[in-house]
Amino acid sequence: ASWIVALAWIVLIWSIPLSEGKARQKTLMLGQTVWLALMGAAWIAAGVLSFGDGEPFATGWLAAKAIGFGVICYLAILIDVVFKPAVPAFIELATKGSSDPVEAVISGTINRVLAVVLTLYAVLALMAFLGTVKPF
Repeated sequence: ASWIVALAWIVLIWSIPLSEGKARQKTLMLGQTVWLALMGAAWIAAGVLSFGDGEPFATGWLAAKAIGFGVICYLAILIDVVFKPAVPAFIELATKGSSDPVEAVISGTINRVLAVVLTLYAVLALMAFLGTVKPF
């Protein structure tokens, strides 16, 4: 079942850019967001529950990694949300050329996205640490 879910997720992810300019792209993007939100909630819930009764993860470090994966799902959604204001600015840049307001929107958005991405990397590093050291 996990392989089927993973394959379906990959197909969804690849379908989004392949649907560029088509009406279904918005639906696919919404589907991806909903999927990430559900997966994030499921991973976080599984990790938190495991700290209580040891199920589904018997060790604390693995439960913490599950929570980390859930957080990554929400950070992926946040990247899309934070980047959204730059899309019209990039379109304007491509069609009308550069201007100070356009550059300000793009650079501000990129800086905010960078903060989210760095947070995602920090969570990944913490998950790698937990998996390597297995501190609890």
